[in-house]
Amino acid sequence: MVRFIRLTNLILNSSHISKIVMKPNAYLIHMTNRKVDEHNIFNDRKVSSYEEIEICSCKQPLDYKIMTEWIKQLHFLKPKKK
Repeated sequence: MVRFIRLTNLILNSSHISKIVMKPNAYLIHMTNRKVDEHNIFNDRKVSSYEEIEICSCKQPLDYKIMTEWIKQLHFLKPKKK
């Protein structure tokens, strides 16, 4: 399974996705709200991840296709019922 999902201008860590709402022409991706304190020699700043990301098939067709393929992979990972 792919741990990172590379979109056109964003790389998502799939372990931070809490849920995906599938709309007719869009995906609404809910990310875990993890706040990270980043401290280094040059500056002190807080970095927070996205809380929601919307991927629309009209506005971002390539990203929509990437997410569709990733979701299809999840379907094949489910254990089969006996």
